[in-house]
Amino acid sequence: MNTRRILMLCVWLFAITFMRAQVPQAISYQAVAYDEEGNVLSNKAVSVQLEILQGSISGAVVYQEVHRAATSSNGVLNLRIGQGETAEYDFSSIDWSQAPYFVRLSMDTQGGDAYKEVAVSQMLSVPYALYAEKTGSVENAEEKIIKFRVYPTDGPGACLLAGTEEITENSYNTIHLYVDYLDEPNQEVQFEAIGLPEGVTIVSESPEDAGPLGQYLSLRAVGNSVNATPGVYDCTFRLWNKYGYVREYPFRYEILPLQPVEGDPENSDNIETVPELENP
Repeated sequence: MNTRRILMLCVWLFAITFMRAQVPQAISYQAVAYDEEGNVLSNKAVSVQLEILQGSISGAVVYQEVHRAATSSNGVLNLRIGQGETAEYDFSSIDWSQAPYFVRLSMDTQGGDAYKEVAVSQMLSVPYALYAEKTGSVENAEEKIIKFRVYPTDGPGACLLAGTEEITENSYNTIHLYVDYLDEPNQEVQFEAIGLPEGVTIVSESPEDAGPLGQYLSLRAVGNSVNATPGVYDCTFRLWNKYGYVREYPFRYEILPLQPVEGDPENSDNIETVPELENP
């Protein structure tokens, strides 16, 4: 199996998130794993090697660890950087003020030690608690706002967040997103779709992938729009947490006009006419 494609198919830069963990000296990591055919690796035991590089994608390794983990039914992989198996590195010794840092991920899909590099990604943010612990203080600190971010893990998800997604009635496409709790855990993020036609709603099919540090959303439009007027509806996908922080993303939902049924007697176009007979 081509390991390099396992996680790159899930849009690496968006599917991997870094956030502050509840326990000291740890960073939560989550990704969605796919095989080379694009199928989710469900309930699969894998081995993952994580390395933190300083300065560049080919920089010095300042930390290395190994995780033995299993994906969920939706292919989600949850790890904590800083709590894996390591023999010679000390996670607490990393000086986060000396950025940039990069994470290199290698993987063995059979759960062994034959690791193959999957990708290298820059850590664009460092958990506040770990940085403050090294520096001792943060100058010009502003009032803390408890935020979250939303990342797409597939093409439709990226289109939704970009405001270009159009969902068509009877479409069975599913939109996959990951909600990253940035500042506090257990934010209890909820969502709704505003402006949908009568009888239609948006639901998530992945409640088992919600946790204290974030949640994975597998969104699908459901319902019966038989009473709705055909046309394109301008809608908004809205998410909010228990602290009042809100994020909104516009999208469009289209109701297609009813097509005439072949042979329908109510449609005059489908009724055969019989010529009148002339009197002899």
